Amino acid sequence: MKKFIKYTSIFVIIIFGLFKVFSFVKGELGFTKIEEVSQTQIIQYKTDPKRIVTSILTIKGEVDGDFMINGNHKFEAGKIDRVIRSDWYYHEREITYNPIDVTKGHLKIKIELY
Repeated sequence: MKKFIKYTSIFVIIIFGLFKVFSFVKGELGFTKIEEVSQTQIIQYKTDPKRIVTSILTIKGEVDGDFMINGNHKFEAGKIDRVIRSDWYYHEREITYNPIDVTKGHLKIKIELY
């Protein structure tokens, strides 16, 4: 019985560790880099059709000017680390990055649909 408890405990610890590792990797791999921050870009995202009710848009980076996302979210020059949650009821999403006066910097965007 002691062996069973010991092996069960080890198994649970290993599974928990793997879950943490894969959660971290998924978070970083989900970002799309804006290749040229001074140009308008469109990011299209599709997921499996299922019951989608939430969109989570994460934007990180730093730019030297202002820009808009989808025409209704304005960001000012400087460091950007923002999460926008909204209702969403479709398995596709299109994000439009529109620089106003950005000439240099770096940005990455992640879209999650749940």
